[in-house]
Amino acid sequence: MPTTGFSKGQVINLIGFNLMWLVLITQRAPWADGLALAWIGVHFTFFANTGETRRVALVMLGGVLLDGILRRMGVFAFNEAAPWLPAWLMLLWGCFATTLEHSLAWLLRKASLAAVLGGMAGGASYAAGQRLGAVEFPLGMWATLAILVPVWATLMFGLSTLYRRQGWV
Repeated sequence: MPTTGFSKGQVINLIGFNLMWLVLITQRAPWADGLALAWIGVHFTFFANTGETRRVALVMLGGVLLDGILRRMGVFAFNEAAPWLPAWLMLLWGCFATTLEHSLAWLLRKASLAAVLGGMAGGASYAAGQRLGAVEFPLGMWATLAILVPVWATLMFGLSTLYRRQGWV
């Protein structure tokens, strides 16, 4: 039987992240936030690498700052009256950060590919979130994507470079 090259843990990580994305984006409710926290806890309990907790926290913080700045610049708008970002989006950054050393490790090993796919997938993820009513784009879809695609390409290139140089992937 052919193998995919992914371990059972990586597959669980990939499926878990995508489920958390869907739940957080579509529900935007306290119970969904609790589920995301539980998922992150399961990740740290069963799958995390040595020192990964700190790295997940730093990526989550960086992502929250990035999206908060984009929100303040008028790129995003949310229905929730959160002072910085809605809790569901902050937790989504935490869930995303848990993929970097697991289901996305293969991608981080290739900086140029990480940049290209990161730009495309990052933009597509926000566009899907907009279509599902989680976020509004005051500048319009195309102007927002013109900002998000290079931001995500740069983010993924930077994460790829950092994670490879530090030997985390």
